[in-house]
Amino acid sequence: MEEGFLCEWYSCPLPYSCCFPDGSCQVLYADECLALGGALEEEGGSCDPNPCFVTSVPAEEYMVTTWGQLRMMYR
Repeated sequence: MEEGFLCEWYSCPLPYSCCFPDGSCQVLYADECLALGGALEEEGGSCDPNPCFVTSVPAEEYMVTTWGQLRMMYR
């Protein structure tokens, strides 16, 4: 937002709750949120309570399994 504009004469954007893959939240304007890799949650929102949830699973929690191993588990 450019400085010097009054919101009475100009339609000022509202900040959003911006959610990040690790579940953290920041209140940012839409372009800032998206530039940082966040997802827009709620216009005019807040981070209290945190509206975000973890969307990624750490690599060490993945189980590498072959098709044959999966078939054996369900025999």
